[in-house]
Parts: sequence; C-alpha cells; structure tokens
Amino acid sequence: LRVMSSERHPVVLFLDDVQWMDEGSREIIEGFLHGGNGIQNLIFILAYRDEAAASVKTIIKNHAEDSGSVHIHLGDLDQKSVYDMVSSRLICKERGDLDELIKLIVLKTRGNPLYVIEFLKTIKNEGFVNDTEGSLVFDLESIKREMMVADSFAEFLSKKIRRLEVQVQNVLKVAALLGYWAPRNVLLGVSVEQFDATTETITGALNYAVMEGFLDEIDNGYQFTHSKLQASIHGLMKANEREKLHIAIGRKLLESPSTKAYYQAAIHLNRAVDIHAEGGQDDVSKIPINDGGFILWLANINLQASKFCVEKSAFKSSIVFLKKGLEL
Repeated sequence: LRVMSSERHPVVLFLDDVQWMDEGSREIIEGFLHGGNGIQNLIFILAYRDEAAASVKTIIKNHAEDSGSVHIHLGDLDQKSVYDMVSSRLICKERGDLDELIKLIVLKTRGNPLYVIEFLKTIKNEGFVNDTEGSLVFDLESIKREMMVADSFAEFLSKKIRRLEVQVQNVLKVAALLGYWAPRNVLLGVSVEQFDATTETITGALNYAVMEGFLDEIDNGYQFTHSKLQASIHGLMKANEREKLHIAIGRKLLESPSTKAYYQAAIHLNRAVDIHAEGGQDDVSKIPINDGGFILWLANINLQASKFCVEKSAFKSSIVFLKKGLEL
C-alpha cells in the first residue's frame, strides 16, 4: 500500500462487516487507524452493524484523534424512501391503495432495506402481484391477511424459513454456524453425515437456497446474501443443536492436513464447550466433558491453534487459545 498510494493516486481500502473481525484483524485495523504504519494518501473505510459492533466502536473511539475519522450513520429507510423504492416497482391506478401498502410495509419492516426487498419478493411469489395490461397490480387485502399474522417482518421471515423443506433448513443451519463464508466441502460433508442424507439431496437443497436468495455461491463455498438472514436461522436453533453441529464442523475441519484447520476447528469446538458450560446441553449432549482423553485432545487442538496464530503474528489470538486450553 505504501508503494501504491500517492497524492495523485490515493488508495481506498474498504472493509465490510467489520463486526466479525478476529483479534488478528483487530490488530491490523488498529495499526491503520493509528497512522497506517507510515502510509500516506490512504482512505480507510470500515462498515459495521451497530447492534453487533461494540468492539469496533471501542477501536474507533480510542483512535479517533489519531485517524481523523468521520462517522456516517446509515439508518433505516423513512416512509418517503420506502415509497420511492416500492413505487418504482409497483404501478397502481389507485394512489390510496399504494399509500396503504407503503404504510403496511413500513409498519412490518421498520424501514429495514433487506426486509423491504424480502417483503416485495414474498408478495410476488405468493401471487399477490400480477402483471395486468403492462401494470403490476397488487391484491392489498390478501397482502394484509398474509402479513398481519406476524408482529414484524423479522418474525414473518422466521416463519418463512420454518416452512422450507427440512433439508434446506438443515443446510442453512450448518452454513449459519460456519460463519461469514461456508466452504462447500465442509458444508456438504457435515450436512450429509449429520442429517442422514445423500450428497445429491444436500446439493439440491443448496441449489434451492441459492435460487430463493438465501445464499450466494462464492469461491467454492457459500455466503448468506444478508447477515440478518444468517441471524434469523441461527436464532431458530436450540442450544443442544448448535453444540452438536459445532462439534461436527470442528471434526470435519480437522480432516484437512493444513495447520489452519486446527485454528478453524478450535473455534467451533470451543464454542460447543461454551454452550455446554452455559447449561444449554440436554441428555444427548455431544461433549464428553468428563472424559480425560477428550480434554487432552481438545487442549492439544487449542495449542496447535495458538501456534498457528503466532505464525501469523496474531499474538492476542494465540493467548486466547492458550487460556482456553488451560481452562479445560
């Protein structure tokens, strides 16, 4: 970056979803905010969600004077913005009906752009919008009946997810726990083993999830089209189900011969242990917490994960894994 940036050709570095950063990424970000290690002519943009970004706000607050940072808050859409967004897609002869639809959309979505888009997709897929003589005509009364069953569109979206085929729900659950990006081989492997399914069945479920707009296929893996979809699916899982799947994901990751696999596996296995410790387990818990062999096995994985972090100069993360291994 120091070589590439100049007064005539400044560099813009944009990082999205920073609320999901790990300790190693945090150290790099703090370095940029503290002066960019001598890099001049650099614009550093961080995007994050307010509701899940306490650590990001702390970093920015600590380095605000050094970095000369500017904070831009993007709130939800107001009623006029929702009207502009919807009226460009729906043409209605009766302005009063369109106004009433806009009020319903704002009431149910609270102006969240994702929910507005999903709302429009839903009423189209349910047949409440029809193309009549070149105009898109909507059935307002049917839309009201469908949407009034839920207090918010977030709740409606959760109900929509529950109506999906079981195997589609299952692959979405595994993808939600895998995080920001789900490697195809791990997602397929865990789903086939845990849900007693064939590769063809799981592949079909993934293709359906992509077609319906839940997932995007990226770099031989999958990513949720929006983090709120991921959060909705995560919220549908019981604690013991999350514990079971985190264990399965950790074991599947360890099938890779790479040293990075220890780091990735340790994250999931440690999460499973944390869920167990919080009392979320039931009688079929997958954590043999009193098994000395299991404890030594997991402690060694944390040790290897710590060594991997040292290799990447992520020393704070290395300490976290060492402490976790000692606590077992």
